[in-house]
Amino acid sequence: MKFPVYWIKVFHTGLTREGKEMTVEAYGWSSVSREEARLVGEKRARRALDAIGSEKRKDYEYGDAPLREEVIRIPWETQADEDKFRQWELTYHEKCKDYTVCNFMKEYGNPKNIEVVSTILKIHDGLTLNLRKPLA
Repeated sequence: MKFPVYWIKVFHTGLTREGKEMTVEAYGWSSVSREEARLVGEKRARRALDAIGSEKRKDYEYGDAPLREEVIRIPWETQADEDKFRQWELTYHEKCKDYTVCNFMKEYGNPKNIEVVSTILKIHDGLTLNLRKPLA
């Protein structure tokens, strides 16, 4: 289950297929930044406006979007501490984006209750942690 940290409600005004001006709203999300959340929201709002009046309108499918849940935030001692962590987090996401196991874990989360996932994680950790190097 995904619980992104950043959420932004975006409003988009444009013309429907019938030429009527309309404003739609959509939420954008990201685990990386507010800017990325805004871009996701803008894309979703444009797509929603384009779908209005369309014969090929797609029904909403549960699971298409992450759950909008409150994320408990760490009380940083200083802004510098939070900035340092956020920079590490960005570096981590950049370095792990091409690794299948990292993407797999990001998608499925904690593997304790899923035996197959747990086995894959043990193999992954056994191979990577024996290198005595950090993954990111």
